[in-house]
Amino acid sequence: MPIVLALALILSGGATAAARHAEPGDFLYPIKVNVIEQARAGLSFSTEAKAQWEEHRAEERLKEAAELETKGELNAENRTDIEGRFNSHVARVRDLVAELRAKGNTQAALSVESALEASIQRHLDLKVDVRAEAEHGNEVRQAAHELRDNIRDSLKGLGELRLDIQTDDRDDSDE
Repeated sequence: MPIVLALALILSGGATAAARHAEPGDFLYPIKVNVIEQARAGLSFSTEAKAQWEEHRAEERLKEAAELETKGELNAENRTDIEGRFNSHVARVRDLVAELRAKGNTQAALSVESALEASIQRHLDLKVDVRAEAEHGNEVRQAAHELRDNIRDSLKGLGELRLDIQTDDRDDSDE
């Protein structure tokens, strides 16, 4: 009961509202990712809902990277943080997609995988803000380049997963 009460106080406070918009490096960012997002994850009961939430979290990490990049604040440290969290979310989506497939729910698996793939593709199209690059130089460009390489690798793996799911779906419908 004390944990539930503490969680309720945290989630209802002004710090929580501010933390929802925190970015890597901000004081409230750990509250956003370790408390708010984890509490929300606990409210996802089905495998599909869990997968959708992890997909949302992966997209949130990409949005954070884009925002930091635009402001010229993307650096090696916060890139590593975002990349690690992003990779964790993608891995969790992949695990949950495998679970959905094992349960025979290939349509849900394909839906979640495709949503993540589309989200990643949208964010790959972002470019470093010219003013930010001029002001902050190579560090922003290098961090953005390294992050995009990692994201491209994830996208390639997801494309292969999508094809695998589609093949399974076709095989199931042929039977």
